[in-house]
Amino acid sequence: MTVWSIALSCAGTLAQQTDQARFELEKKWNWGGELAGVRVGLSVDKLTYALGEDIALHVAVENGSASVPIFGEPFLRRPIFGNDNLIGLRVDVLDEDGPLRVQPPSPDTIRTGGGPSLCPTPFEVGKPVAVEKSLRTLGLLPTRPGEYKIIVRWSPYTAKNASCDAFSASAPSQKSGNLKPEQPYVTVTSTPLYIRVKADCDCADKDRGSIPEYAGWQRDFALVDSSFGEKTALLDKATGLEWLRLNFTVNRSYERILKEIEPGGEFQTWRLANVGELRVLFEHFTGTADGHSTDSGIERTLQRLLGGPLDEVLNSSTGWHRASTTGWVGGPVQRDNETIRFSGDVREDSGPVATVEISGGSFAPDFASLSVGTFLVRQH
Repeated sequence: MTVWSIALSCAGTLAQQTDQARFELEKKWNWGGELAGVRVGLSVDKLTYALGEDIALHVAVENGSASVPIFGEPFLRRPIFGNDNLIGLRVDVLDEDGPLRVQPPSPDTIRTGGGPSLCPTPFEVGKPVAVEKSLRTLGLLPTRPGEYKIIVRWSPYTAKNASCDAFSASAPSQKSGNLKPEQPYVTVTSTPLYIRVKADCDCADKDRGSIPEYAGWQRDFALVDSSFGEKTALLDKATGLEWLRLNFTVNRSYERILKEIEPGGEFQTWRLANVGELRVLFEHFTGTADGHSTDSGIERTLQRLLGGPLDEVLNSSTGWHRASTTGWVGGPVQRDNETIRFSGDVREDSGPVATVEISGGSFAPDFASLSVGTFLVRQH
């Protein structure tokens, strides 16, 4: 299965620092468990932050004792500029309703860069590498007061082929003889850290104004884990269907999804939802006979539990704001596939207006968008 990675740049190695500095960093990094000789650690500066305050992440990765060379990226030749010092990290920030919204890059993305090409350099055994980032730069800074859990996953690679020239970096799916595309060697997880974000007022949710939180969904639904992380699927207890968060399927075309739900694909345990199943999901969640709702609290909660908003538009001159989440369901294998739009809108210039509804449309099978996902389900 392909694991989404955020490309982070190295801040330096411990080999360049003093023994005392290494000792201090070893304590600070709070290493997670070692697996197949590699590990990842994470620490933060404090446990309580003000709403809007950036949260620095101190991450370290190490090849401690792996029996094979370990790389921070697939073992493929690439341009020397624009992709240097890649380390395959994934940062998850979770509140009580699961991970905050993330926008994973498309697996079809072609690497960019310039200059002569080179092969990746393996990590030195026993030489941890430090990475400095922050939740603001990653687009994961909490926007609401509350308690949050932070986890870092590292998915390094090893060289499955004798040469990094076996596959083209611009066409990683291209096969040559019996060679196999590069896949992560293993995935290791940091020890979770728990922080609190506080507002400078006593309001329950400063960021969301007067729109009440909708908690009624907890009677009939539950958040469940998947291979994509904790609480990444929404379980409808009445139907027994788990709905994968849409943010994990954005920027995948219909054709791509059909391939990835096959054995060995990224979504091999899932299948395409159909129109009837989506209508039932909306009916159960909204408590309405037709699945349509204009309740802002219901709309916002459903968007969050489905991995949205996937698209946000702001008119700075009028203050009008729209946050929406769009997904499609399975259709016939032809040029004009029936698609389903799930849209949740909040228009702040004229008061909150929310919609949860199904509408039809047509998309070419090769159409993909960062603001459109695909509804995938599986039996619980």
